[in-house]
Amino acid sequence: MKRLICILIFLFSLADLSAQIFKQNYSWQYEGKKYSTELILNTRTYNYYKHYEKRLLFTREQVFENLLTIKDNDNLIRMLCEKLKILARKNKISDDKLPELAAAFVQYIPYDSAKASKILAEKWDSDTDLYFHYETLYLGRGVCTDKSILLVSILQYFGYGSSLVLMNSEHHAAAAIYSDISGINKTPYLYIETTAPAPIGFIPNGIDISKAEIIRKRTGKIYEKK
Repeated sequence: MKRLICILIFLFSLADLSAQIFKQNYSWQYEGKKYSTELILNTRTYNYYKHYEKRLLFTREQVFENLLTIKDNDNLIRMLCEKLKILARKNKISDDKLPELAAAFVQYIPYDSAKASKILAEKWDSDTDLYFHYETLYLGRGVCTDKSILLVSILQYFGYGSSLVLMNSEHHAAAAIYSDISGINKTPYLYIETTAPAPIGFIPNGIDISKAEIIRKRTGKIYEKK
C-alpha cells in the first residue's frame, strides 16, 4: 500500500512538472513610445505544440493551415489580443491601428539567428521545425516564418483579412494584411515585415516581391492605411 502511494505521489509530481506555469515578459516600441506586457504560459501546452507532427508535407497550403490552427483550450492569442486592446485604450490608440501595434509587438521579438543559420545550412533537426504561435511566444524568439505565423494568428483574431508571404529565392517569409489599396503584386494584401521594426506596407531592400507567393489568403476586416 505504501509503495502504491509513493508511486502515485511520484506520478502527480511529474504531472505538476509537465504543467509548470511561468510569466514571459515582452517589450517593444510603437510610434516612438515604449510598451510592455506579460503573458502566462505553461510547459504542457508548449510541449503539445512542440511535439505535434509538423513534417507531413502534403501541400504548402495545408502545412501553414495546420500551423495556424489553435487547439481548443489554448487561449494565449486571445489573452495577448485583449492585452493589446487594453494598452491601446490606455494610450489613446484607435482600434484601426491595432494591426500596427500588433505588428510592432511581433517585430520586437528577438530574431533567432542560430536557428536561421541551421536552416540555411540544411542541418535539419527538431530545433529547425517551424513554430506554432505558442512556441514563439514561449521561447521569446523565432525566425521570419515563425514570427509571421504569430502575427497572422493575431490579425486573424482581430478579424482582419490576412495571409502569409513566402519569398523562396530569398529564403524569407512575411505576413500580409487585407487592405483598401493595391499591395503585393497588385493584390489587396499589404506586406508586413516581421523580423525588424517597419511600417505596414514597407518592403525591405533585397526582397523581390514580384516572385512572392501569397498563401492562405483570408478576407476579413480591411486595414485602411493612412
